[in-house]
Amino acid sequence: VSVNPAQGGQEPPIWEGDSTTIVSPPAAQPVPDVMEDLLAMVGLGESAGVGQDAEEFLHTPAPATAATSIPSPAPAPAPTPGSSATKPSGEQFMVWLKQGIASRRLIINDAKALVHTVSDTAYLVSPGVFQRYAQEHPQVDALARQDKQQDWQWVQKRFEKLQLHRKHPNGLNIWTCEVTGPRKSRRLHGYLLEDGSLAFPEIPPNNPYLALTQEG
Repeated sequence: VSVNPAQGGQEPPIWEGDSTTIVSPPAAQPVPDVMEDLLAMVGLGESAGVGQDAEEFLHTPAPATAATSIPSPAPAPAPTPGSSATKPSGEQFMVWLKQGIASRRLIINDAKALVHTVSDTAYLVSPGVFQRYAQEHPQVDALARQDKQQDWQWVQKRFEKLQLHRKHPNGLNIWTCEVTGPRKSRRLHGYLLEDGSLAFPEIPPNNPYLALTQEG
């Protein structure tokens, strides 16, 4: 094989070289799709985030319910003796009477008093003292209606059942007192306690303007 020298200083074409050497043009590389890669990355991130959120939700302890966080209510305090919340009764009337006298909420031995000192004991004016108790304890009204009585009568009957009062020889409960003074005299009706200390912290002197009569 004869090779003709290149003319005019021109290089021989590449296909005129050694027959054993074949130079192949570089293979065309596919152009990466940038948008597809970005979408794939975004989708991967979202799916990973969703999976992570779901896993955290499953492993997060449930918050305590309101029922377990609210403490049980404290028991209501017991009503004090003599308060309006106490159920009316004969015993409660006596507590109210003694506390009222001790605190001077109930006046004694006065022209308008409902309690006097007579025969060295307490004299309870009826129906006045029982009406006063009923006024301060409105729940008496409903109890009296059940027994078809007036409110003060209901209280008076509960007091009589305690058997704390002095009776006449003939068995009558009510004592009559003659009230004397500068004006015309009048009469009071009421109960005499067997023991004056049930009403008075200290038994005061007898009221000089009141005197027991022989009538019941």
